[in-house]
Amino acid sequence: MPAANFMRFHADFIGHGIFYVDSVADLPSEFLVNEIGLPHGVVKKLQSHASRLMRRAEKGKGRAEIIDLTEIQREAHTKEKENVE
Repeated sequence: MPAANFMRFHADFIGHGIFYVDSVADLPSEFLVNEIGLPHGVVKKLQSHASRLMRRAEKGKGRAEIIDLTEIQREAHTKEKENVE
């Protein structure tokens, strides 16, 4: 779902302490919409995709992607500061 541009939500997930895909699959839809800011139309698709990735990883079919979290953490910290101000 390239149009949803999920990468823009990384900082929000990190800011709420959500670091792994298995956490996303179990989160309530309301939380994803209200706290993370996901559009209603993509929540079920994201959770379905997260569940599929978990199943693939359990079977050993998943490949880990290395992501530099430094920038994501910096964005989350900046956003946190803006919310406080």
